[in-house]
Amino acid sequence: MTKSKLLDTLILILLYIGISCFPFSLFGIKGTLELIFQILCQLVIFFLFRLVLKKSPLKFKERTYNRFYMILFIPVFILCFSNYFNLFSPDYHLEFSFSIDLLLAILLSFCVAFNEEYLFRSVIIDNIEASEKPIVKIIISASIFGISHITYFISSFNPVDLLHVVYTFGLGIVLGLMYVYGQCLWYCVLFHFAFNVINGNLVEKFMIGPRNFMYYLVNGLIGLVIGIYLFVIYFLIFRKEKTEE
Repeated sequence: MTKSKLLDTLILILLYIGISCFPFSLFGIKGTLELIFQILCQLVIFFLFRLVLKKSPLKFKERTYNRFYMILFIPVFILCFSNYFNLFSPDYHLEFSFSIDLLLAILLSFCVAFNEEYLFRSVIIDNIEASEKPIVKIIISASIFGISHITYFISSFNPVDLLHVVYTFGLGIVLGLMYVYGQCLWYCVLFHFAFNVINGNLVEKFMIGPRNFMYYLVNGLIGLVIGIYLFVIYFLIFRKEKTEE
């Protein structure tokens, strides 16, 4: 990546982190109003992205989606529901209640998923030097994606929040594989959105129970299963590709 591309990429990343992490609660803006402002911030971020990219050397590659490779990621979609295995434990139960805040949170999740995929997959992966192997591009993108989520730890200084960096790195690997081999940004957006809603919005709203050892064990085991599955399909199928589109 040239210096000018690197600088513009850094500007986009700082724009995204700076605006999306604005501390509305410090100004007494909470609840429904905070969600509305966060959604507006995501819209502002997208338009700023477009504004910067109009005068930027950053380019996007023409891509034709690969149906077969996209089908291979369906098991990973299904495993998005991993948190709900905790319902087999007596410590958990479901409580159903819908609200305007839940709908706004889901809309916010879509906006976040779109902007993050646009930045961390499309912009970054497409502009890393063509000589780099696809897996190297994926790891670089996932690393930046993971590190950008250290803001959770910075805002709380709770060591548990460092797990956000770890699991978002893993999520970045999955999304990077989807983008490079599935050749479809919208597929990544859909998966990212589903992951956030199923494991974030819905779990926090409906699944009542403690974040205990069993909770993290279930998530760790499912993560291991996904990792093994991706390792197998990468070495048996993806790695055999001779050319990169």
